[in-house]
Amino acid sequence: MLNFAQLGEKFPPETVVWGGFGLPLTINANRVTGDAVTPETNVLEFYAKLLEAAIVFQTELNEQRTLAGLPPVAIVAKTIGQEGGNPTFTYTFKVTIASGTALNNLLIPDTSPAL
Repeated sequence: MLNFAQLGEKFPPETVVWGGFGLPLTINANRVTGDAVTPETNVLEFYAKLLEAAIVFQTELNEQRTLAGLPPVAIVAKTIGQEGGNPTFTYTFKVTIASGTALNNLLIPDTSPAL
């Protein structure tokens, strides 16, 4: 399962910060993008880099799952295309919902059927 701590490992130190129970978890957009982000900054670079990190993590996780004889997870996908001579990157975020579980545990990352 992908969590914030594991996602944070794909970025520079202190990108994902959590002070403890009752305190907010923050993701530093400056560290994610490598730029000085302001409220007026376009959010697309931030989201693309978050999804790219999720793809890297998912790839590593699936390598471990294959060795353990488990099915791969397929939560994030990336395709590269072309439009007008320019490359296009399409990220797809897909989850299976376990509608019979608690709201804070909706994902079924091991590709098993929904409950």
